[in-house]
Amino acid sequence: MKRKGTDRDQEAKALIQKVYERYNGVYGYRQIQLFLLQDHGVWMNHKKVLRIMQDLRIRSRIRRKHRCNYATSEGDRVAKNILKRDFKADAPNQKWVTDITQYRVGEKWLYLSAIKDLFNNEIIAYQMSARNDNELALRTVQQAWTQQKDVTGLIVHSDQGCK
Repeated sequence: MKRKGTDRDQEAKALIQKVYERYNGVYGYRQIQLFLLQDHGVWMNHKKVLRIMQDLRIRSRIRRKHRCNYATSEGDRVAKNILKRDFKADAPNQKWVTDITQYRVGEKWLYLSAIKDLFNNEIIAYQMSARNDNELALRTVQQAWTQQKDVTGLIVHSDQGCK
């Protein structure tokens, strides 16, 4: 005979609620399952954790990724887009594009600044640094400028990046 009015998962619900509140509601059912085992030594199937969280109407808080607001206020410098997505060049040293990329190496970040000639998609200059600053970009441009000959009518294009 089935028992009515009793909740088999009452202890599990209380434990899940406790873990959820301990971590300020940040984590979802997968992490809650791990914390149940890690903090309380209780192994529970992830589907059961999900079902109980749905019954309790608790969910993880979604952390939004940082979005860049590009030069929107007055006084910000915005260069005109002369390139207009025309990434082809008829001769060398007509159009250069540049960007800075970050790489995690062990516990540190390294920043790579590179300049590419759109004529043959060749990297003509690059610099690496532990700091992402204007000096890194300027050193890269200086290296490209000293290595290349016959640079007239050059367009150098860079994305505006985040502030």
